[in-house]
Amino acid sequence: MRQALRDAVHVDRSRLAVNAAARNTVGVVLPLVVGALSGHLVAGVTVAIGAQNVALADRPGPYRLRLARLLFTAAVAAVGAGAGILVGRWDVAAIILTACWAFGAGLLVSLGPTATQVGITSTILMLVLAGRAQFTDAAGPAAAAFTALQILAGGALQALFAVAGWPLRRYRPERLALASAYTELATTATEAPGTDVGPAAGATLDSVHRTIRGIGRNRSATMVAFRVLLDEAERIRIELLALGAHAERLGELGANSSRDRVLDVLTAAATLLRRIGDSLATADPPAHVTLAARELTTAIRSLETLARQSSDSSFAVLVTLRAAVARADALDEQLRIAIGTASTWRYEEDERPGGSAAVHLPASLRFDHPLQTVRANLTPTSSAFRHAVRLAACLTCCDVVVRAADLPRGYWLPLMVLITLQPGFAATLSRGLLRITGTIVGLGVVTGLVAILPDSVWLDFLLVGLLFFGFRALFLASFGLSVAFLTALVVVLLSLIDVDPTSTILERGIYTAAGGAIALGVYLAWPTWERSRVRPRLAELLTAYREYLALVADDEATPAQVASARSAARVARTNAEASLERFSGDPDRTHRDDLVELAESVFAGSLPLVHAAMRLEAARRDAARLPETPALAAFVEHACTALDAMATAVRDGAPLADVPDVPAEADATRADLTDHDDLGATDRTAAALVESTEEIARSLTALAAALRGDRDEDEPAT
Repeated sequence: MRQALRDAVHVDRSRLAVNAAARNTVGVVLPLVVGALSGHLVAGVTVAIGAQNVALADRPGPYRLRLARLLFTAAVAAVGAGAGILVGRWDVAAIILTACWAFGAGLLVSLGPTATQVGITSTILMLVLAGRAQFTDAAGPAAAAFTALQILAGGALQALFAVAGWPLRRYRPERLALASAYTELATTATEAPGTDVGPAAGATLDSVHRTIRGIGRNRSATMVAFRVLLDEAERIRIELLALGAHAERLGELGANSSRDRVLDVLTAAATLLRRIGDSLATADPPAHVTLAARELTTAIRSLETLARQSSDSSFAVLVTLRAAVARADALDEQLRIAIGTASTWRYEEDERPGGSAAVHLPASLRFDHPLQTVRANLTPTSSAFRHAVRLAACLTCCDVVVRAADLPRGYWLPLMVLITLQPGFAATLSRGLLRITGTIVGLGVVTGLVAILPDSVWLDFLLVGLLFFGFRALFLASFGLSVAFLTALVVVLLSLIDVDPTSTILERGIYTAAGGAIALGVYLAWPTWERSRVRPRLAELLTAYREYLALVADDEATPAQVASARSAARVARTNAEASLERFSGDPDRTHRDDLVELAESVFAGSLPLVHAAMRLEAARRDAARLPETPALAAFVEHACTALDAMATAVRDGAPLADVPDVPAEADATRADLTDHDDLGATDRTAAALVESTEEIARSLTALAAALRGDRDEDEPAT
């Protein structure tokens, strides 16, 4: 109990949403004030409830996307509210509606947090209003339509406040998203991370992609400029990671002077990246870039000079130096494009004429198409499907019980189950404990407030504002405390429509405890233990790396296909890491240590592989075509075969079969690419290919040894 209390009051200050809470509070309190002054307080409360339920959809992002998200959430919530009132008087129809709506809401978890919130919001209103309609004769089509419009009005009001700054701060969310990306890239350049950690800035760039290329994007010249900055950020990231890996390699080879020259390039690049980030954050042209650009040029020329004078160095040092020079030159060009774009975007506000022709794929081929995603999850093996079935069964049974018992506020029972039940066991358990703890605290607070405060509607409005602000600001920062504020808020809102607060306090506590127990019990009855999903996720990661490597080495693959494969590999790694994290919360400890060790081996062993593949992608961009050599083609084929074998072994839990001799193919590739009298124009590309293929070979050998449990196996010599 003591630990539950500590968890309930813990606040993650980095996730406080003060600004959103302030504007959302105005959106909730304003309808109450207008309703009281106009003599329509009940209507004002209904609009306020609509605003309250939609408020959680007000999250950072472009104004167009934010507006679309809020209005869509409000529309679905209004439909749910209207449907609940329309069928609430008929038990059978209401129970069928609950089952169908709950199943749909549960399945929406497959589409991410925004869709999940839409499902929860609409289901809450459907349950509450269907439950209230059970005990009134006023429910009918007219009442359903009128209430739905009031709920929609509340959501529209929140949307209006959420985008109120649009005309004054146009493109601010996009600018800040890009600024965060360039600032993080500057940090990456300064720290020069090696290949023993995951590629930096990936999560940030994924977030920027959703912001810049999300729903509701326009084709103004400014947005085109932002997309250019995003594309350059992706390219710059690859160059920084490649240079960091080259610096690490030179250090391992004892070429400290060469390593320091590469680090000088990264330091100068970090200064320019920070200038671009500051420029985007303030909407001013980049400041003091001339001197910083000159320092970068000087550092690159120094590196080139050293590479020319290192002909007596070892082959490994020479290859790495030449590859580093190529990456530094590419980085210099990309930074110049980014600086020029960051200097001029604010003057390009006219709509782009025409616009490039977009490639429209059929829905069946679009990876992120919502309907295709939902359809793919309509299988018992999907955790989203299992969650949807659990949720529908649980809410339906609760609805049957409360209707059979004629409980006036029985809808709180399925409501508590809805909010508590999550796709994962650990989340369900922690949600349940935090909700029970928060509800007890909230009921205790509101009991004291009811006892000591005078009966005044304006004082109630003030309480609603304070309680809602606390709930909204703390929702992501402290779920337990936000529940306490929400519990007190609901009691005060109900008191505004003549529901005696003292009669609801005990009921709310009982329903909360019962709902938490039911949600946990149902999950235990039909669990989705993450143990069964860790191996498939790890196998998907290796398969995604295989697809990425194959496309990088395929001259026929377009840049868009390569970028898509890189993004898919990034998502696969995120999914695998999230699966391992969820597994840590499962009570099932079967083979726990073995699975954790396997996952850590795959994560650690595949990092150098993906770093090398990204350097190979960077080298490919420098040349019109990669050198066509049989050895390189054989190397890629054998590396992909090895990854397929490893993915199969990981997925099936079987011993790793014999894999091709990838190091031998790397040696053949080196001989093939360097056994020329004059490398000529392909010198840099050949050097990058040699360095990358050898790193991939080392990574695959180490990964195979780890999967076999033979960690003492010697790595191939350089």
